[in-house]
Amino acid sequence: MDKKLVVVIGGIVLVIGLFLPIVSSGGQSFTYLSRGGEGIEWSGIVLIACGALGAILGLLNQAKHAVWLGIVALGIVVWRFLQTKGALDDAGAAIPSGIELPPELAAQLPAINFLGWGVLGLGAVILLVGGAMAWKGSSSAA
Repeated sequence: MDKKLVVVIGGIVLVIGLFLPIVSSGGQSFTYLSRGGEGIEWSGIVLIACGALGAILGLLNQAKHAVWLGIVALGIVVWRFLQTKGALDDAGAAIPSGIELPPELAAQLPAINFLGWGVLGLGAVILLVGGAMAWKGSSSAA
Protein backbone atom coordinates (compact mmCIF):
# COMPACT_ATOMS: atom_id res chain seq x y z
CA MET A 1 0.00 0.00 0.00
CA ASP A 2 1.22 3.48 -0.80
CA LYS A 3 2.65 5.26 2.24
CA LYS A 4 0.93 8.52 1.31
CA LEU A 5 -2.42 6.74 1.29
CA VAL A 6 -1.67 5.16 4.68
CA VAL A 7 -0.99 8.60 6.17
CA VAL A 8 -4.18 10.06 4.68
CA ILE A 9 -6.23 7.13 6.00
CA GLY A 10 -4.62 7.47 9.45
CA GLY A 11 -5.50 11.16 9.61
CA ILE A 12 -9.08 10.51 8.57
CA VAL A 13 -9.51 7.63 11.04
CA LEU A 14 -8.09 9.80 13.85
CA VAL A 15 -10.59 12.58 13.15
CA ILE A 16 -13.49 10.10 12.89
CA GLY A 17 -12.52 8.68 16.29
CA LEU A 18 -13.04 12.09 17.88
CA PHE A 19 -16.76 11.83 17.15
CA LEU A 20 -17.27 8.28 18.47
CA PRO A 21 -18.32 7.55 22.08
CA ILE A 22 -15.52 7.21 24.65
CA VAL A 23 -17.64 7.10 27.84
CA SER A 24 -21.18 5.75 28.20
CA SER A 25 -23.45 6.43 31.14
CA GLY A 26 -27.11 5.52 31.48
CA GLY A 27 -27.95 5.54 27.80
CA GLN A 28 -25.88 8.67 27.14
CA SER A 29 -22.59 8.65 25.30
CA PHE A 30 -19.86 11.23 25.46
CA THR A 31 -17.39 11.74 22.64
CA TYR A 32 -13.91 13.17 22.89
CA LEU A 33 -15.19 16.49 21.60
CA SER A 34 -18.48 16.67 23.54
CA ARG A 35 -17.61 16.10 27.16
CA GLY A 36 -20.82 17.13 28.85
CA GLY A 37 -21.07 20.58 27.30
CA GLU A 38 -17.77 21.81 28.71
CA GLY A 39 -16.44 22.79 25.31
CA ILE A 40 -13.47 21.45 23.42
CA GLU A 41 -10.25 20.94 25.37
CA TRP A 42 -6.82 21.73 24.01
CA SER A 43 -6.13 18.03 23.50
CA GLY A 44 -9.14 17.70 21.19
CA ILE A 45 -7.95 20.62 19.12
CA VAL A 46 -4.46 19.11 18.92
CA LEU A 47 -5.90 15.75 17.79
CA ILE A 48 -8.02 17.44 15.12
CA ALA A 49 -4.91 19.29 13.94
CA CYS A 50 -2.82 16.09 13.93
CA GLY A 51 -5.40 14.24 11.85
CA ALA A 52 -6.01 17.08 9.41
CA LEU A 53 -2.34 17.99 9.01
CA GLY A 54 -1.42 14.32 8.61
CA ALA A 55 -3.92 13.91 5.79
CA ILE A 56 -2.72 17.15 4.17
CA LEU A 57 0.93 16.04 4.44
CA GLY A 58 0.02 12.75 2.78
CA LEU A 59 -1.69 14.58 -0.06
CA LEU A 60 1.25 16.99 -0.47
CA ASN A 61 3.76 14.13 -0.78
CA GLN A 62 5.37 14.99 2.58
CA ALA A 63 4.15 11.88 4.42
CA LYS A 64 7.43 11.35 6.29
CA HIS A 65 6.70 14.35 8.53
CA ALA A 66 3.46 12.69 9.69
CA VAL A 67 5.54 10.52 12.01
CA TRP A 68 5.77 13.46 14.44
CA LEU A 69 2.02 14.01 14.32
CA GLY A 70 1.47 10.29 14.96
CA ILE A 71 3.74 10.36 18.01
CA VAL A 72 1.92 13.39 19.44
CA ALA A 73 -1.52 11.95 18.72
CA LEU A 74 -0.70 8.54 20.19
CA GLY A 75 0.78 10.14 23.30
CA ILE A 76 -2.30 12.30 23.87
CA VAL A 77 -4.72 9.40 23.28
CA VAL A 78 -2.89 7.10 25.70
CA TRP A 79 -2.54 9.86 28.32
CA ARG A 80 -6.23 10.83 28.15
CA PHE A 81 -7.35 7.18 28.19
CA LEU A 82 -5.34 6.48 31.33
CA GLN A 83 -6.60 9.70 32.91
CA THR A 84 -10.24 8.84 32.10
CA LYS A 85 -9.87 5.23 33.24
CA GLY A 86 -8.30 6.37 36.51
CA ALA A 87 -11.13 8.82 37.17
CA LEU A 88 -13.77 6.17 36.51
CA ASP A 89 -11.93 3.66 38.69
CA ASP A 90 -11.75 6.20 41.52
CA ALA A 91 -15.48 6.85 41.18
CA GLY A 92 -16.20 3.13 41.32
CA ALA A 93 -14.00 2.74 44.39
CA ALA A 94 -16.10 5.34 46.20
CA ILE A 95 -18.99 2.85 46.35
CA PRO A 96 -18.62 0.98 49.65
CA SER A 97 -17.84 -2.70 49.29
CA GLY A 98 -20.59 -5.11 50.21
CA ILE A 99 -23.33 -2.85 48.85
CA GLU A 100 -25.16 -4.45 45.95
CA LEU A 101 -26.52 -1.88 43.51
CA PRO A 102 -29.84 -2.59 41.81
CA PRO A 103 -29.36 -3.35 38.09
CA GLU A 104 -31.15 -0.17 36.97
CA LEU A 105 -28.81 1.92 39.14
CA ALA A 106 -25.72 0.00 38.09
CA ALA A 107 -26.59 0.68 34.45
CA GLN A 108 -26.40 4.42 35.16
CA LEU A 109 -22.74 4.26 36.22
CA PRO A 110 -20.28 5.67 33.70
CA ALA A 111 -18.09 3.19 31.83
CA ILE A 112 -15.34 3.27 29.23
CA ASN A 113 -16.61 2.80 25.68
CA PHE A 114 -13.79 1.14 23.78
CA LEU A 115 -15.19 1.94 20.33
CA GLY A 116 -14.08 5.57 20.40
CA TRP A 117 -10.80 4.88 22.19
CA GLY A 118 -9.98 2.05 19.79
CA VAL A 119 -10.61 4.14 16.68
CA LEU A 120 -8.62 7.06 18.13
CA GLY A 121 -5.70 4.76 18.92
CA LEU A 122 -5.93 3.03 15.56
CA GLY A 123 -5.89 6.35 13.70
CA ALA A 124 -2.85 7.54 15.65
CA VAL A 125 -1.00 4.26 15.04
CA ILE A 126 -1.85 4.25 11.31
CA LEU A 127 -0.63 7.85 11.06
CA LEU A 128 2.59 6.93 12.86
CA VAL A 129 3.18 3.79 10.77
CA GLY A 130 2.50 5.61 7.50
CA GLY A 131 4.92 8.37 8.48
CA ALA A 132 7.54 5.80 9.49
CA MET A 133 7.09 3.96 6.17
CA ALA A 134 7.59 7.22 4.28
CA TRP A 135 10.56 8.15 6.46
CA LYS A 136 12.22 4.80 5.80
CA GLY A 137 11.42 5.01 2.09
CA SER A 138 12.93 8.51 1.79
CA SER A 139 16.17 7.61 3.62
CA SER A 140 16.83 4.53 1.48
CA ALA A 141 16.26 6.52 -1.72
CA ALA A 142 18.84 9.14 -0.75
